[in-house]
Amino acid sequence: MRSRETLDQSNLSDPGATYKDLELRYCEPHRHFHTLTGLAQCLDLLLQSRNDSPVLRVAIYYHDIVYGTHRQDNESASAELAGEQLA
Repeated sequence: MRSRETLDQSNLSDPGATYKDLELRYCEPHRHFHTLTGLAQCLDLLLQSRNDSPVLRVAIYYHDIVYGTHRQDNESASAELAGEQLA
């Protein structure tokens, strides 16, 4: 998957662990839209747009990576997690 490739090429201290965390979150049972399938579809659309870049891929990976059906802060919590993991 392109996400793993992008993380492997990053400066993360442990890209494998970061990828595993992303994968686990996207496989949470309460997710119906923000799933690995949805992630792959977004990445495919990005590739087709001819505007593919690591920055845009990372933005896609972390969009609603924190997803609770009753939360009102999914986007801000996702941005915070991205900041922590990518710092």
